[in-house]
Amino acid sequence: MHSIKSMNGNTTEGKNEMEKNFLAAIETWMEKAQEIITEGHKRNNFSFECAKLEIEEGRRYMRIVRVSLGSRSAHCFIDKTDGNVYKPANYKSPIKNFSRGNIYTNQIGVSEYGAIRF
Repeated sequence: MHSIKSMNGNTTEGKNEMEKNFLAAIETWMEKAQEIITEGHKRNNFSFECAKLEIEEGRRYMRIVRVSLGSRSAHCFIDKTDGNVYKPANYKSPIKNFSRGNIYTNQIGVSEYGAIRF
């Protein structure tokens, strides 16, 4: 299970039913996204360690962070209100022109390189 930290460093606890459903959906989504990254890593026969995804919680968005070779970058953002997946504009904010996928559907909206549009 992935640990979810708020962007101020606190662990999230004591959630209501809607928040629990969101957390279950994001956990399933994270497993699928990590699987895509791992498969891409194996397919390309990289000799370095495979990137890992981490979750950071903000007020409106969950930032999905890709950790690889000691560096951290925004992989994508997930809107907490509707589960939409957005490509990052930078480390702190998403590009909000259209969603790349949704955590509640089969179109998860990511590849091993980041958020993509289906």
